[in-house]
Amino acid sequence: MLRFDEAIAEIERARQLDPLSLVIAIETARPYTISGRYDRAIEILRKVVEIDRSLKFAMTRALLT
Repeated sequence: MLRFDEAIAEIERARQLDPLSLVIAIETARPYTISGRYDRAIEILRKVVEIDRSLKFAMTRALLT
């Protein structure tokens, strides 16, 4: 539906409610990527890698490559 600003507001709210959730953090990058805001998406995914040093969420590293 191309309502990126609304999607971003909702996922950012979820991240505020659970800032340590890796799943929410990864999903936060999705609307930024789809809307062409790649710099912000990369920034978010790099923060996930910093939090998840064990790379339990290997998908994060894959999304960054």
